[in-house]
Amino acid sequence: TETGGFPMLPALVSLDLSNNLVHTLQSIRKLSSAAPKLRDCNLRGNHVCLNKLYRRCTVSLFPALETLDLLQVNRSKEGVDIPRLPISNEFLIQNSNLIGQESEGNDLRNRVEEILKTDDKWDHQVTQLSLENMGISSPLSLERFVNLDNLKLNGNHLETIETLQIQSHKLTVLEVEGNRISKIAGLPTSLVTLSLSDNLISKLENASHLKSLVRLYLEGNQISSFEGFQHLTGLMELYMSKNNISQLMEILHLRNLTRLLVLTLSENPVEELPNYRCFCLFHLSKMKILDGISVDSEEQLEARDMFAGKLTEEELMEHIGTMPETYQQVKTVDLADLSIEKVSILDSSRFVNLRVLNLDKNKISDLTYFRPLPHLCILRLNENRICSIPQTKDNSGRGYLMALFPNLEVLELRRNRISSIANLRLAGLSKLKVMTLEANDIIIVDGLSGLPNLQQLILSDNKIKRIDRQSFIDCLALRGLHLDNNQLRSLRNIGPLPNLRTLSLTSNRVSDFNEIDHISIARLPMLSKLRLMGNPVCRKASYRSKVLQKCPNMVILDDAVITPDDKHDFQHGKDFNAFRQVANLDLSVAPTNSGQHHNKEIWDDAHLAHAQ
Repeated sequence: TETGGFPMLPALVSLDLSNNLVHTLQSIRKLSSAAPKLRDCNLRGNHVCLNKLYRRCTVSLFPALETLDLLQVNRSKEGVDIPRLPISNEFLIQNSNLIGQESEGNDLRNRVEEILKTDDKWDHQVTQLSLENMGISSPLSLERFVNLDNLKLNGNHLETIETLQIQSHKLTVLEVEGNRISKIAGLPTSLVTLSLSDNLISKLENASHLKSLVRLYLEGNQISSFEGFQHLTGLMELYMSKNNISQLMEILHLRNLTRLLVLTLSENPVEELPNYRCFCLFHLSKMKILDGISVDSEEQLEARDMFAGKLTEEELMEHIGTMPETYQQVKTVDLADLSIEKVSILDSSRFVNLRVLNLDKNKISDLTYFRPLPHLCILRLNENRICSIPQTKDNSGRGYLMALFPNLEVLELRRNRISSIANLRLAGLSKLKVMTLEANDIIIVDGLSGLPNLQQLILSDNKIKRIDRQSFIDCLALRGLHLDNNQLRSLRNIGPLPNLRTLSLTSNRVSDFNEIDHISIARLPMLSKLRLMGNPVCRKASYRSKVLQKCPNMVILDDAVITPDDKHDFQHGKDFNAFRQVANLDLSVAPTNSGQHHNKEIWDDAHLAHAQ
């Protein structure tokens, strides 16, 4: 049969393939790559022997060949170069589908002459054109072959595809192996199979439009990166042996190729790297054949066990956009939404200046895999799987956060699985200024001791029912407290907080006017913005007058600015319903999104802008 799948036998010197089914000169070329040191070769009885260029091409492809088909090779007479033939209409017709393989001699000439005389649009009938191993080097214009479906130009001396001027929108197969092409350009969008092996190509370019491409052959080139391959979304088979791919991170460019089933990277430096095969199988999960070897379920399981949830060096380089040698200059790392479970390669020895780390939308549940980052200021762990944070193992009683990130100023833990603040072991984070714990399962406010500089605390969208007397005893610097969408009936123990400016309590269960006493000027002397919408107490008569009486420093109540005239009216007992109508507010209904107000307050604060 055809020799495309012939095994690599670099030491083979004698081969007998007589009386087989080798049909094309291209098969001989592939055989020469598999066994380049052949000295004795017998192909008698194969169809390819009928090609008039067979012997000269075979001699030229095997530099060590001494005997071909039992005859001694005479290179002085048979030459070492493939002859260059004139490109005429007769020549093109002879090598197209218009001429059967059985036509030879006078029959061939007569058939060609008949076509030229009787059909002036013969070129429109050409669907297949095979011009292999004919020494073609000059520009070849094929624009008139508008119905061309299959074009083979293997084994010539072409330097570019663009000069072929292919105009056919039906071309599905293009083979240009064994030429001198260094740049890809001028390819039609209709291609399904593209073969450019054994050329001088160093990168894939001008190919993003090839959405229909299914098979791509680029073996024996000089490609060192898979950059650009991610656009070939229809690709199912990619053959890249004998190139210069040397880094595992290049595999990451292929992750978008969700239909890729076959990949060949043999004889690239990358195949010598540790865990190469597992890395490929993990990131290319639909792979069926890698380097000619079928992928079984055990291999896939091994790959998942090795890499699932782990941040690898290759992924890190891809997302940071720099090499390890320059990690010390990196100040911000964004690793959001990567399904990471374990982070152990970020450490202070390499990331000495890291200030901001974003790990939102991952699968992190255990912080013991982290490494110390003493200069980190902002840590984002929103939408992970964190339930608790353990103590360190040195019996100091410190939590991991304090041991790992002593200079942390902003900690975000929104939408995790936290049921107790105390289980986070936050004590000792003396520089922490902002903490978001919204949308967890917290029932009670505790575990806030040892946070002397905490200024903004977000506890909205939890299940908090009560606040203990000691809850905020160490939070004297607190300026903003958000407890929206919880289950609070009492405001007892919120104070005293001498620096609290903003208190948001929308959509709780506060119904008693007496609860306002717990947030009065005596306990919260700096309170200037209060939100109580969505609580039953808001529906009672004189609600706002009562609040302003207890909190005379109020500037904004339920998102309505309190003016001096408003305060005068309240002091004289005027009906506030008129004010409500002017403001056009429905004070009994809470906002649908409890976070839409407090987020702006937090990030507008000057101290947080400085921290970022």
